[in-house]
Amino acid sequence: MGIIQNITIGEGVAIVLSLIYAVLATVSETYDTSGLIVRKFIIVFVFICLYLCVIYWIITKIHPKSNNWGIALWVIALIVIPILIAIIMAVISTFLFGLGTVPAS
Repeated sequence: MGIIQNITIGEGVAIVLSLIYAVLATVSETYDTSGLIVRKFIIVFVFICLYLCVIYWIITKIHPKSNNWGIALWVIALIVIPILIAIIMAVISTFLFGLGTVPAS
């Protein structure tokens, strides 16, 4: 019980969101064996949890009083920030790799 008592609200939200995403990613596809389902669940959970924990760590370093945020604010922050990161990375990759350019005639 000592570990659970030391978890902050933001860390708890990151873990729960990772579990939800891992379940949704695992259920969304069908596999022949249960071993592949379990393997995919573990891999997705670990990577998403690491990603959200890094975002949580960055938020707490930028805004030190964020430890006092409630569950709703952490859910919003940990859902909206990855979406914004994905949009920004998509725009950057479009310009870098020229996916939006029209070929010369």
